[in-house]
Amino acid sequence: MKSVATPTPRRDWILVVLLVLVTGLMAGSYLTYEQCDSLPCGKYFHLAVFKVQSVWADGSKVPGTVDATELLKQLESEDETERLASLEVIQQRSNRQWADQVLPALMTAVQHDSAEEVRYQAAVAITRMSCVARDAKPAMLQALGDSSGSVRTMAAGFLIKFGKEVEGNLVQQLKSPDAKRCAAAALALSHYEAAWLQQALPRLLALGQHQDQVVRQHVALALGHTAGESTLPLLKKMLHDPEDQVRANAVESLSRVSQQPTQTLATLKPLLQDESVIVKQSVLKALGHLPPQADVVETITLYSQQEQDPEMSRSIRHTCDLLEFRRHDSVCRPVPLP
Repeated sequence: MKSVATPTPRRDWILVVLLVLVTGLMAGSYLTYEQCDSLPCGKYFHLAVFKVQSVWADGSKVPGTVDATELLKQLESEDETERLASLEVIQQRSNRQWADQVLPALMTAVQHDSAEEVRYQAAVAITRMSCVARDAKPAMLQALGDSSGSVRTMAAGFLIKFGKEVEGNLVQQLKSPDAKRCAAAALALSHYEAAWLQQALPRLLALGQHQDQVVRQHVALALGHTAGESTLPLLKKMLHDPEDQVRANAVESLSRVSQQPTQTLATLKPLLQDESVIVKQSVLKALGHLPPQADVVETITLYSQQEQDPEMSRSIRHTCDLLEFRRHDSVCRPVPLP
């Protein structure tokens, strides 16, 4: 008697997913979120409908019955809360058809809206559309000089997605007399060849003491992608900056630039007592990339014995894993890790 093959759990899940997707295709055009929630497993059903619509819909609607025209009208409201609510829905879609409809309004918002949070959320929406938002490059280049550091950071993150397409534009921005624009361009160019930043090094060194904390953040990261150790004096000074993120960025860059592991350890070790979690995490990450010598391992071991924060314990474990990996590739004598 032949045995009957029973479906494996994996096959069962595949069948369930296919069924949900097909049902989503049939029902997605006329069921709202509220109606989906009334169905068995409605939470997962309307999630599937949303995913299906994101791929195959013509872009005229977002999940539910909200029309793009209504959203764009809402984005022009005098009420900031209304504009933010519109952007929250717009951010849920990222296909090309959707971008064609909403991108002009988003570019206007990121360039001209009076509210900082609206400009930032518009920049987030554009960034999530990624390469289908190619037409937004001029607007995001302009946003490199925005008064909001969050907008400038988001604009830099968007522009680096386009590689060589915007490299020349970023170099021009790097030469801008506007300190905020220059620093944001430097942040973006840190993902390119170091030659551009090397040419602008005197300007960047001067901006390392700028009153705007985000300018200092951007400069601190950019300096880690320059050649030579001429940036070390400024980076060591930035380790004592009043802003947490500046100190964390300076730690990362100093570990990149310094060519002397022993001095790097001596410089960074006191920062394991910093009051900021992000600074201590940055130090641990830097130590994980040092040669796994006994003094580095001893520092991590002693720190692990005194640190009680569960979040920091995970960072310590990750650092130990990095050292363990590097130790296998080194010629030094193996040293026990905590």
